[in-house]
Amino acid sequence: MMTQILCAIDDTKPSENAADFAISLASQLSAGLVFYMVNPAIPSRLRGIPGNLWPDNYIRGHLDEALRR
Repeated sequence: MMTQILCAIDDTKPSENAADFAISLASQLSAGLVFYMVNPAIPSRLRGIPGNLWPDNYIRGHLDEALRR
């Protein structure tokens, strides 16, 4: 049976700590590790169409940084 660890991250210091812990735990357990970052929708002033808080490249940067650790 393969063990998977899911670690939700955002752009905060506690999230960095959680990512570090998840990396360590995955290593100790020889487990797979998946990072997940939710991009919250925010209201838009243009026709009420919601946008996202962070652009895709911002999210990709955080995910890439977590994977480099």
